[in-house]
Amino acid sequence: MGLHRHIFDELSRDPGSSHIGRIHDLFEWHIDFIGEPRLEYLRSAVALHDAMVKGGLASVLRGASPVSMINSLTAYIDQHPTRFESAAGQLALHNTLGKVRSLLDRDSAAAHFQQVRDLDSIGLMEHFYLETGCKTYFSAAEFSHTSTTPVADIAASIVDVDGASPSNKFGVLVALDPAFYRIYSPTLRFYAQQMPDIDFVLLVCGTEAEVSAVVADGDEYSRSLNRLNRSGIPSNLSHFRIPVPAGVPEDRTFFACARFFAVQLMLDRYESTYIMDADLVTDIDPRPYWRRTSEHAFALPAMRGFAALHPWRRYMAGNIAVNRKALSSKILSDLQAYLTYGLSMPHSWALDQNALTFAAENHPGLCTDLSPLKRPFYQPKFRLSWERRHLEHSGGVQQS
Repeated sequence: MGLHRHIFDELSRDPGSSHIGRIHDLFEWHIDFIGEPRLEYLRSAVALHDAMVKGGLASVLRGASPVSMINSLTAYIDQHPTRFESAAGQLALHNTLGKVRSLLDRDSAAAHFQQVRDLDSIGLMEHFYLETGCKTYFSAAEFSHTSTTPVADIAASIVDVDGASPSNKFGVLVALDPAFYRIYSPTLRFYAQQMPDIDFVLLVCGTEAEVSAVVADGDEYSRSLNRLNRSGIPSNLSHFRIPVPAGVPEDRTFFACARFFAVQLMLDRYESTYIMDADLVTDIDPRPYWRRTSEHAFALPAMRGFAALHPWRRYMAGNIAVNRKALSSKILSDLQAYLTYGLSMPHSWALDQNALTFAAENHPGLCTDLSPLKRPFYQPKFRLSWERRHLEHSGGVQQS
């Protein structure tokens, strides 16, 4: 896993790096020692990435057509017909071809990722965390026949917890499971207290009893915070509850996707909304940034470089701006249909980012890249200590 991450980081830093060639040579020198599937997958993936580097990967990541690189990669595969015969080698082959084909044609890419799902009987791809998204990359035909009823059912399951009316024209939406609520809602409540001109809407995923308990504790925290800093109890913070739908095998995937089923609700209440991860913090006033993002119908950060070769990392889901102009298009319904189909799948982590890539491909004229705007939010590394501390004292298992 460490070497796989190292290769990812090296190609992100320098997609023309000869370092990958040296790693490839190292694997070839030690071929007699490789029989373990994870090592065989990595050896095959490194060989394919070395061929991509030599075929012009750096130029492709700068915006050049990928056709020449794909042709070079295909020629390399044809020249080494026995190199990818093992099950692990086939997984590396189809996963890599799916990524590069996704730059041109979703249907072709989806066929390769379907091969990955069919071949991976031992959960090899989940071992390499960065590759997990290959399990939820679909063609439009795979889910176009899906009824819209599940989407409507999920949206209809959202319950207004405290009946608070909007206080402002702009609202920030954050989805949390009960564990993340206990870890991160104190920060969000502090932001709401300090920014009374912004509404904070917390969408809590869980049962009625779970949500009632954490919201009650959160309200007590706000009262204590007011006694301490004498800055008021925020009236611009409200809660909605959404249960995990039946038939979803991975709760944590739904926790990541739930926010997108509440966008229409937010746009009924606000002219524009900003959807953000719970574990983001800021050390500057974010309101000038939010004023700029509120102009966009649908805006999200687009990745650059080697990360963007992975369709499930092409667009990130932690910071998204939406206004009412989006309601005149099908972008939200396309996004939700993709999510609904993928939620029934096992090993579905990164489903939200694959769905965003699909929506952005289908509505390129509507989507704005947030990357040029300097986002005031970041994930503090210390958050991992907060999460571990919560687990130590709660005795629970973190779901998010």
